[in-house]
Amino acid sequence: GCAVVADTVPNVGLVISKKGTNELLSALKKPVEEIIDNLSLPTCCYEDLGIHLDFQNLTVSNSALNLEVINVPGELTINGTLFLPLSGFYHFCHNEVLHKDVCKTFGDCKGDFSLNVSAALSISLDMTESTGHLQVTTSLDSINILKIDQNLCGWFSTIVDSTLLLKIINGLLNKELAPVIEDIGKELTKIADGSIATSDVHIDWVFSNYTSITNESTLLVASATASTKNGTVAPIKPKGFPSFSSLNDEHLHLVVGDSLLTEMLFAFADAGALTINDTLDILNNSCPVLLSIPSDPLPELLFNSSDQSLSTAIDLKMKVPFTPNNKLVASFGVLLDIDVSVSPGENGTKEYFNVSIVCNAIAITRIFKCRGPCELIELVQAQLQIRGVQLINSILSKIPVLVPKGVISTLEMDFGQSYLDVVVDFSLKQLTSKLLNLFAVSPSHPPVAHQFQGVSNSSSCPDIPTTKQSACVDKW
Repeated sequence: GCAVVADTVPNVGLVISKKGTNELLSALKKPVEEIIDNLSLPTCCYEDLGIHLDFQNLTVSNSALNLEVINVPGELTINGTLFLPLSGFYHFCHNEVLHKDVCKTFGDCKGDFSLNVSAALSISLDMTESTGHLQVTTSLDSINILKIDQNLCGWFSTIVDSTLLLKIINGLLNKELAPVIEDIGKELTKIADGSIATSDVHIDWVFSNYTSITNESTLLVASATASTKNGTVAPIKPKGFPSFSSLNDEHLHLVVGDSLLTEMLFAFADAGALTINDTLDILNNSCPVLLSIPSDPLPELLFNSSDQSLSTAIDLKMKVPFTPNNKLVASFGVLLDIDVSVSPGENGTKEYFNVSIVCNAIAITRIFKCRGPCELIELVQAQLQIRGVQLINSILSKIPVLVPKGVISTLEMDFGQSYLDVVVDFSLKQLTSKLLNLFAVSPSHPPVAHQFQGVSNSSSCPDIPTTKQSACVDKW
């Protein structure tokens, strides 16, 4: 993805409204909760003037996260609440005066414990475009502990500063959650910096500096090219594009310029994919014919709000057995009145949206060339007027535009001047499932490994004023 594109005029845009962003956040809820539940938490042990406080074998289970976009003008800020059940082993003890290698437990302050932590957090999400690449940055701006329900011993509350536990948990959450939030931005950056390829066409894109993100909408704008398998791009430039502000509604909008679709058509034609074998009735003889849409002259799609058309050439090679040289070769210029439509379909257990180009009428505008028994050309033209729509639709049906339903619940199409607006709604359930799979395979999130060696993992433990990190009293 993000290859160098010759023309940097945008021809693809994606508009995600505030409602759409909140739906994406809802879909991220379970994947992020799963990451949090699988965090490998450090062993943290502290000592101050011979008093030891150790937290070991820490785990999280059944966390709950809620996120929502808030109204901060000019930026995307996400506020949320986090419920975090923590459990593990703790030991609160003091070194004896005469036996400093012995740590005497305060009362019953040793054993398994559980904490239920409620916290408020603020996350910022930013997108920047640089040399055509999109950088998505997600960061944990703040986390504040609202409440801690705990079953620690009574001595703990009597002896320890009442804010110590809050400082430890707050520091631990900052150190553990910040990388998780940052990883989400990295994963989104990887997705944005991709490409799409089939055996006949390769689509690359570079992002435009029109790309922006605010609390009201997310706008991704790109210049895309569809090239042949040899890297050739159709000689066409983007034309009209809509006002993106008019598309900021409750739906997701993917806007595609007709120039990009023309490039795709060119690539399919260049690969020889747009051909069909059939017959034409000439003077009561059934004559085998090969019809194809060539890449030269350029087949061009033209869109406006009232109609859509395809201006193209049709190459014809026909066997005419009753003539001396047995073959007629001709090329016609045609203008096709077309519809681009969406219909549901399925292949076995897989459901998809079938995006099809259908020819309604054909008009032959000129004859580019003719070789062979050209006295028959008027009869061929007459047959094309009769059967041309059927034959052209047979060719157009070879363009594979099947959009898997998956995360998409609704797919509709509207046309404007030189662009197609694809209106999309998500299936929240399917999107959540896809994101779960995406983050589950990330190497950044290995499964929890309960391998504690009885030493403090000081790099991950929060620093507490007046208290130093130390070796743990109990060895595991």
